[in-house]
Amino acid sequence: MLDIRKTGTYISHLRKEKDMTQIELADMLNVSHQAVSKWERGESMPDIGLLPKLSEIFGVSIDNILMGGSSAGQKESTNTVAELIAHNDPDSVAQMINEGEANLLDIVDLAPVVKPSVIDNVSDKLDGISMEQLVSLAPFLSKNALSRLIDRITDGSVNAQHLTGIAPFLDEDDLDKLVDKIPEGNVDSFPLPALAPFLGSKTLSKLVGKAADGTIDPGILTSIAPFLDENDFDNIIDKIASNDLNENLLTSLAPFLGERALCRLIDKMAEGSISTGLLVSIAPFLGEDGILKAIRKIPADNIDAGIFSSLAPFLSGDTLGSIICSIADREKSR
Repeated sequence: MLDIRKTGTYISHLRKEKDMTQIELADMLNVSHQAVSKWERGESMPDIGLLPKLSEIFGVSIDNILMGGSSAGQKESTNTVAELIAHNDPDSVAQMINEGEANLLDIVDLAPVVKPSVIDNVSDKLDGISMEQLVSLAPFLSKNALSRLIDRITDGSVNAQHLTGIAPFLDEDDLDKLVDKIPEGNVDSFPLPALAPFLGSKTLSKLVGKAADGTIDPGILTSIAPFLDENDFDNIIDKIASNDLNENLLTSLAPFLGERALCRLIDKMAEGSISTGLLVSIAPFLGEDGILKAIRKIPADNIDAGIFSSLAPFLSGDTLGSIICSIADREKSR
């Protein structure tokens, strides 16, 4: 990897060996002397297009400059790639990578001093790319180039490390494509809270569907709940009776449910497909009027005294008294 401080120190050393001032070197390169000063202090790097001229002035190779005078141990392919890029020949770089004569990671080594347009140019001519390589290259590619590369991924599956590494650089649609490549058995272990802000609505809905039908662990729904919409929650609730999603999960989702979803839950309780015990869990989000509507809608025989006792903190004294009287009248009429 490049060390700009080491490179800068080496440029300073070469300049002094030639007994040149920073201004003289700057004039030869058609840059400001402030730019040369920044290079030598390790605050920036020369544009890679200047490296051939620097190489000519100092009589050393381009890779020698990049490596701060110590290219020993540097791969020959990296050296060649550096020379080709410095001479504005991205086509030959792509050809070397496609033919196995260079590794795409050679580009990553040089990326800090290569213009994004050059890296985009190389990437567009690649026959394929592994997921590992794509993650390494992502910070240096434009979104359009990255999008084009996704369709040329050569390995089949995607893991958590891949997605968390690349998500910030992708558009929603491209990230959605990668999520589709996740083996279903691996979704449960994915860091979904970190990924959810980057996922598109279609992918989130797809994950909801898989969780609701039991293909993946329903527990992931809690992680992505803040990013779901009403239709997603409708889907979850509609699947509850047939797939026995547990009440603990519904309780954890309650803070994210809108009025429509809460009403659907009450309807499910009224028809008996969900335990009325859940009414206590969602009570804080219903308000007094909502609780009263639920009590009126749910058959009386389905609500035991224990549930009424748990609902008491959410009801006014008058309302609670009215409910107690109704229960007493109901018991007398039996």
